[in-house]
Order: sequence, then structure tokens, then C-alpha cells
Amino acid sequence: MKLFKIIILLFIIYIPLSIAQETEDPFRELEIDKPIEVKEKDKAKPDIIKKQKPKKTSTIKNPKTYLAAKDYILKGIIISSQKSFAIIGTKDTLDQVVTIGESLGNEGWKIQQIAEEYILVGDDKNKKKFTKIYIID
Repeated sequence: MKLFKIIILLFIIYIPLSIAQETEDPFRELEIDKPIEVKEKDKAKPDIIKKQKPKKTSTIKNPKTYLAAKDYILKGIIISSQKSFAIIGTKDTLDQVVTIGESLGNEGWKIQQIAEEYILVGDDKNKKKFTKIYIID
């Protein structure tokens, strides 16, 4: 019986506290009392976004011919029966896809062969001038 009275007293105390907590808005302090008024001429004015100046970077006109051929990194090779491709890049440029016959390097050399593990880049006129670029894991 004593336990029953304690439980009833707890309910009597707990119910008004729970009702008070439900009615109190926890975000009341964060709300603005007055609504923000927008003037008519502000509504009609379009938003002007200032164009940001681009960051100063080196301008690379052709990413396939601004370095020596041996300075390019071979990142991947795709070989098919119709056409083969190589993915090359540098630390300064995005990766580029090249095929046989395209120029690579500031020497004016062209890609002569795309094999499974390397590409052969050399001079068309002088067959003794060439370099092999191996794929890097």
C-alpha cells in the first residue's frame, strides 16, 4: 500500500513537469522576434555575383608537348585489335589519352608503338632517336 502511494505521488509530480516541457520550445532563444522586412527596391534588384579572378597558374598550351618525352609518366595502356591507347600524364597536368602517330614531347617526336608494358616514342626521320616509356605501377 505504501508503494502504491509513492507511485501515485510520482505520477502527480511527473505529469505537470512533462506538460511544461512539451509546451516549452527549446529553440525559442534562436528565433527572431520581428520578421525581417524586405524593401521593394531590394526585391527588384538582381543579385550581382562578382566573377572571381582565376588563380595564377602556369599556362600550358599543349600538355602533350611541353616537356621532354622521357619526362612523361605512363599510367595505363589499352590494347585492342582495332586501335591501341596509352594514358600519360605529368605532375602538372591531367592525364591524357594518346594513340600511335600523335606527338609527345617537346622534341617533336611521335608515338611509334604501344606495347603491353611500354610505349615507344621517337623521331620518324631518324630511327636511332627514340625512348621507351615504361608503365609505372
